[in-house]
Amino acid sequence: MMKNNTHYASIRQHPKWPLNPIKGCYQLAAGLLLTLLSLTSFSMMTAAAWAQQYQPPAGEPPVGPRGSNGTRDGCGETYGIPLTALAPTQHVGRTTSTTPTFVWFIPATSPYRINLAFYSVNEDQQRELLHQVESIESASGIVNFTLPADEFDLSPGQHYQWQVSIACVADSPRYDQSFVSTLEIVEPPTAIAAALTVAQTPLEKAEIYAEAGYWYDALREAMIASDNSDPDGIATSLLHELAKSEGGLHGYYLIQISEILNDTGF
Repeated sequence: MMKNNTHYASIRQHPKWPLNPIKGCYQLAAGLLLTLLSLTSFSMMTAAAWAQQYQPPAGEPPVGPRGSNGTRDGCGETYGIPLTALAPTQHVGRTTSTTPTFVWFIPATSPYRINLAFYSVNEDQQRELLHQVESIESASGIVNFTLPADEFDLSPGQHYQWQVSIACVADSPRYDQSFVSTLEIVEPPTAIAAALTVAQTPLEKAEIYAEAGYWYDALREAMIASDNSDPDGIATSLLHELAKSEGGLHGYYLIQISEILNDTGF
């Protein structure tokens, strides 16, 4: 917009048309073309910035179990989507919180048994069970669970895994589908902590977390924003960004879930 203001000021300083009308037309056309190119470039840069809002952290991919396994046609599915965690599997998801929120998609349309397990992972990739919840449910769609506070101490720099499993028949001992994702608690850098301090809304916080590579915090704030100031925006955009970095079936299912969220919200 500064270029436009400069251009208009230049016209006001030279009120007389040039002696050569053809030359003047070329100059005017060139000015309009530059203005259009500037606006187009601005729109493209804005779209690019929005498209790159989630920046996966660098590092080696998780070791050990990850992603989904089990059947794809159980649980009376109507969505064509299996049990899917809204979380990364190709990189270790980051969070600043010692009580992270886990989010997943349930395809079931009849009562089922759900199991959520949370593990610590040592340097030898051995898992130690820290917390487990099991219950009979009937709701389908998006489900979230926040790890209870004060039950155990989580350490920055430590890797943890969470695993959600579903038994399509509530009283069956067999789990039909499960999904595993790895996370790490990472204290935010000073600049990120300062930016979060002055952030006014969950939407602003979600954007800060996303650009800094904190998936779990970004999604948590996006869920809050989707209920308030940003009902259709950053949550589905985050899923699209994660889908691109995940690829494969997980990426495909994340895109499908984002389309459902466009209609239903969290």
